[in-house]
Amino acid sequence: MRDGLWAGLAILGIALVLLIANHDSGSVAGVANSDFAHLVWLGLIGAVIAASLFASRIPVSAQMKQLATWAGIVVLLMGGYVYRYELQDFASRMTAGIVPGSPYSRTSEDGVLTVMIDRSRGHFQTVAEVNGKSLRFMIDTGASAVVLTPDAARAAGYDPDALSYTVRVNTANGTAQAAIIRLDAIDLGGIVRRDVEAMVAEPGKLDENLLGLTFLDTLSGYEVRGDRMIFRD
Repeated sequence: MRDGLWAGLAILGIALVLLIANHDSGSVAGVANSDFAHLVWLGLIGAVIAASLFASRIPVSAQMKQLATWAGIVVLLMGGYVYRYELQDFASRMTAGIVPGSPYSRTSEDGVLTVMIDRSRGHFQTVAEVNGKSLRFMIDTGASAVVLTPDAARAAGYDPDALSYTVRVNTANGTAQAAIIRLDAIDLGGIVRRDVEAMVAEPGKLDENLLGLTFLDTLSGYEVRGDRMIFRD
């Protein structure tokens, strides 16, 4: 076991020297430095596991079973890393199926975040976090701003009774007065915008929150494809 430990440390030391020596070139023997480092770590872990098994005087058949178990664990971990974006998408879709209107997100390999929402009952509705509180919104591309009901504003940390309702807005229920506020943050499926201008409708004039253009116009793009609305960070 001690010999295996020293051999592992020697391999690690040689690998570090090679990585340092080839830092500027970016590769070792034609292998990218990051990939070479991963291979060294995997080999080192495998060597340590093998050394511990053979030093434990466990029967060969039991050792093979343990090696197979460890190999399965490594394969699962590697598979989870390789297919991490697909697994993330699957988990988001499952959540959206259980909770109607839940956004599900996908991050491309170049780091671009896309959020998708499926149509529910003829409308695009979703759940977004405002100042850390989950609120349900109707997505309204015709609304000039994010508009909250008084109850939603109170949940997000504002006092509707202390606001000044001086701005006239048009809603599905007709003309109403609204107060201008600024939201600390809105988080839609991982797309976060801070210091967002919004409005609070006067009591009794709005039935649901509206996710309008003061949020939507900050995105790189959004579109509707059939029963799905797509937002790009």
